[in-house]
Amino acid sequence: MKHSVTGQESGASDTPMITPINGEYLTPFGLTPQTTLDRHRAAAAGTLEDKPTPIMKRGNYFEDPSRQWFMDEYECHINHPQEGFRNAHCNMVASVDGLFSDDCIIDNEKVSAGAVWECKLPRKASTPTDTIERVLQVQAQMDCTDTEMGVIAELSQSDCIWRTAVVRRHEGTIKAIREAVNIFWEHMRNGTDYEPVTSSEYSSMIGGNRRPEIIDLVSGFIKIA
Repeated sequence: MKHSVTGQESGASDTPMITPINGEYLTPFGLTPQTTLDRHRAAAAGTLEDKPTPIMKRGNYFEDPSRQWFMDEYECHINHPQEGFRNAHCNMVASVDGLFSDDCIIDNEKVSAGAVWECKLPRKASTPTDTIERVLQVQAQMDCTDTEMGVIAELSQSDCIWRTAVVRRHEGTIKAIREAVNIFWEHMRNGTDYEPVTSSEYSSMIGGNRRPEIIDLVSGFIKIA
């Protein structure tokens, strides 16, 4: 289970929504920093209704056999940690899909023991495999596990072909993630919100765009004889 559902710390999977890139938020799947903040507040209050979608269920149920498939395909061994890894520098915890237990070769690149394995099981292959959102998540995982490398392993449902991308630790990105997490928890502590980043969030802040209240045209009407 993702630790972020408790509302007590950020999860590595939250970082694509709350970490700005060149001053802009990515909003993957339409999620924004504010929707992430609202979700944590609801979780902390015990009111979060967080039912897994069919896509999320597929990932949960198929992850273990996919790990075995990957190990057979690439002749490697991956451990599956049962507990999250707490970040030493900010309020973030990462639950990882796997950690390589030995050095191995993945698509002609040496991957060191201890490297993060992040499994993706989309319906169609992503282009590229190492999208910015995924890289941010893996960088956060590497920071929490104190490792230097991660592997994004994608197995798309459409063709059942493994696609991989090796991600190396980037201190500038990790610093940006830590700062984003700190800002997030300042909002949590202070009860403040993010500035709107999507058109729908902007619209909700403009009074004239809100649905007007119903006016009773009969009430108070004075009949003139």
